[in-house]
Amino acid sequence: MSLLAIKVAESPVKSEGLQDELRAFDATKTGVKGLVDAGIENIPKIFIRPADEVAEESNYGHSNLQMVSNDVFKSAWHRVLSNQVGPRISVACFLAGVMDPAKVYGPIKELTTEENPPIYKDFTVNEHLAKFYSKPIGKSCLDDFKLKN
Repeated sequence: MSLLAIKVAESPVKSEGLQDELRAFDATKTGVKGLVDAGIENIPKIFIRPADEVAEESNYGHSNLQMVSNDVFKSAWHRVLSNQVGPRISVACFLAGVMDPAKVYGPIKELTTEENPPIYKDFTVNEHLAKFYSKPIGKSCLDDFKLKN
Protein backbone atom coordinates (compact mmCIF):
# COMPACT_ATOMS: atom_id res chain seq x y z
CA MET A 1 0.00 0.00 0.00
CA SER A 2 1.39 3.43 -0.84
CA LEU A 3 1.15 6.43 1.43
CA LEU A 4 -1.00 8.08 -1.22
CA ALA A 5 -3.73 5.54 -0.52
CA ILE A 6 -4.05 6.58 3.12
CA LYS A 7 -7.13 8.65 3.87
CA VAL A 8 -7.56 11.16 6.68
CA ALA A 9 -10.05 10.24 9.39
CA GLU A 10 -13.24 12.28 9.36
CA SER A 11 -12.72 14.37 12.50
CA PRO A 12 -10.38 14.79 15.45
CA VAL A 13 -11.11 12.48 18.36
CA LYS A 14 -12.35 13.73 21.75
CA SER A 15 -9.66 13.95 24.43
CA GLU A 16 -10.87 10.96 26.52
CA GLY A 17 -10.79 8.71 23.43
CA LEU A 18 -7.47 10.21 22.43
CA GLN A 19 -5.74 8.93 25.57
CA ASP A 20 -7.05 5.41 24.98
CA GLU A 21 -5.96 5.50 21.34
CA LEU A 22 -2.51 6.85 22.29
CA ARG A 23 -2.03 4.05 24.85
CA ALA A 24 -3.13 1.42 22.34
CA PHE A 25 -0.81 2.80 19.64
CA ASP A 26 2.11 3.02 22.07
CA ALA A 27 1.51 -0.56 23.24
CA THR A 28 1.94 -1.91 19.70
CA LYS A 29 5.44 -0.38 19.31
CA THR A 30 4.91 -0.54 15.55
CA GLY A 31 5.10 3.16 14.73
CA VAL A 32 3.70 4.75 11.61
CA LYS A 33 5.61 2.40 9.31
CA GLY A 34 3.95 -0.52 11.08
CA LEU A 35 0.54 1.01 10.44
CA VAL A 36 1.31 1.44 6.74
CA ASP A 37 2.77 -2.07 6.46
CA ALA A 38 -0.38 -3.42 8.14
CA GLY A 39 -2.48 -1.87 5.38
CA ILE A 40 -4.15 0.85 7.44
CA GLU A 41 -6.28 3.07 5.21
CA ASN A 42 -7.32 5.80 7.65
CA ILE A 43 -4.87 8.00 9.51
CA PRO A 44 -5.45 7.34 13.22
CA LYS A 45 -7.17 10.24 14.96
CA ILE A 46 -4.23 10.59 17.36
CA PHE A 47 -2.24 12.11 14.48
CA ILE A 48 -4.88 14.70 13.57
CA ARG A 49 -4.81 18.03 15.36
CA PRO A 50 -7.63 20.57 15.05
CA ALA A 51 -6.74 23.68 13.02
CA ASP A 52 -7.33 26.02 15.98
CA GLU A 53 -4.82 24.02 18.04
CA VAL A 54 -1.98 24.58 15.56
CA ALA A 55 -2.98 27.99 14.21
CA GLU A 56 -0.22 29.81 16.08
CA GLU A 57 2.60 27.44 15.15
CA SER A 58 5.32 28.86 12.95
CA ASN A 59 8.24 27.45 11.05
CA TYR A 60 11.45 29.31 11.79
CA GLY A 61 14.58 28.97 9.71
CA HIS A 62 12.62 27.57 6.82
CA SER A 63 14.08 29.54 3.94
CA ASN A 64 16.62 27.05 2.55
CA LEU A 65 14.22 25.01 0.42
CA GLN A 66 12.56 28.14 -0.94
CA MET A 67 15.92 29.60 -2.00
CA VAL A 68 17.31 26.49 -3.68
CA SER A 69 14.00 25.74 -5.43
CA ASN A 70 13.87 29.32 -6.77
CA ASP A 71 10.41 29.80 -5.17
CA VAL A 72 9.01 26.61 -6.75
CA PHE A 73 8.38 25.47 -3.16
CA LYS A 74 7.27 28.29 -0.87
CA SER A 75 8.05 28.23 2.82
CA ALA A 76 4.98 28.46 5.04
CA TRP A 77 4.89 30.78 8.03
CA HIS A 78 1.85 29.15 9.60
CA ARG A 79 -0.08 25.95 9.13
CA VAL A 80 -2.84 26.67 6.67
CA LEU A 81 -6.01 24.99 5.57
CA SER A 82 -5.23 23.82 2.07
CA ASN A 83 -7.52 24.71 -0.76
CA GLN A 84 -9.51 22.09 -2.58
CA VAL A 85 -7.38 22.23 -5.75
CA GLY A 86 -4.44 19.83 -5.81
CA PRO A 87 -2.47 18.33 -2.94
CA ARG A 88 -0.72 20.26 -0.20
CA ILE A 89 3.01 19.54 -0.04
CA SER A 90 5.00 19.58 3.19
CA VAL A 91 8.74 19.08 3.17
CA ALA A 92 10.80 18.57 6.32
CA CYS A 93 14.49 19.41 6.11
CA PHE A 94 16.87 18.10 8.75
CA LEU A 95 20.44 19.31 8.49
CA ALA A 96 23.31 17.93 10.49
CA GLY A 97 26.94 17.10 10.13
CA VAL A 98 29.89 19.04 8.83
CA MET A 99 29.03 21.77 6.36
CA ASP A 100 31.68 23.02 3.98
CA PRO A 101 31.85 26.79 4.64
CA ALA A 102 33.31 27.39 1.17
CA LYS A 103 30.58 25.53 -0.75
CA VAL A 104 28.28 27.84 -2.65
CA TYR A 105 24.52 27.21 -2.61
CA GLY A 106 21.74 28.87 -4.56
CA PRO A 107 18.81 28.19 -6.84
CA ILE A 108 19.03 24.78 -8.52
CA LYS A 109 20.31 25.52 -12.03
CA GLU A 110 17.79 23.14 -13.66
CA LEU A 111 14.96 25.24 -12.18
CA THR A 112 16.16 28.50 -13.72
CA THR A 113 15.86 29.66 -17.32
CA GLU A 114 15.76 32.95 -19.20
CA GLU A 115 11.99 32.95 -18.72
CA ASN A 116 12.36 31.94 -15.06
CA PRO A 117 15.57 33.66 -13.89
CA PRO A 118 17.05 33.12 -10.43
CA ILE A 119 15.22 34.98 -7.68
CA TYR A 120 17.93 34.45 -5.05
CA LYS A 121 21.67 35.00 -5.21
CA ASP A 122 24.19 32.28 -4.47
CA PHE A 123 25.42 32.12 -0.87
CA THR A 124 27.77 30.22 1.40
CA VAL A 125 26.82 28.50 4.65
CA ASN A 126 28.62 31.23 6.60
CA GLU A 127 26.70 34.00 4.79
CA HIS A 128 23.39 32.26 5.39
CA LEU A 129 24.09 31.57 9.08
CA ALA A 130 25.24 35.15 9.67
CA LYS A 131 21.98 36.52 8.23
CA PHE A 132 19.85 33.85 9.92
CA TYR A 133 21.25 34.46 13.41
CA SER A 134 21.10 38.25 13.05
CA LYS A 135 17.30 38.14 12.59
CA PRO A 136 14.79 38.13 15.44
CA ILE A 137 12.90 34.86 15.97
CA GLY A 138 10.12 34.59 13.43
CA LYS A 139 11.78 36.83 10.83
CA SER A 140 13.02 35.31 7.60
CA CYS A 141 16.32 36.09 5.92
CA LEU A 142 14.89 35.41 2.44
CA ASP A 143 14.82 39.09 1.50
CA ASP A 144 18.53 39.40 2.29
CA PHE A 145 19.30 36.91 -0.48
CA LYS A 146 16.83 38.11 -3.12
CA LEU A 147 18.37 39.48 -6.28
CA LYS A 148 17.48 43.05 -7.10
CA ASN A 149 15.47 43.34 -10.31
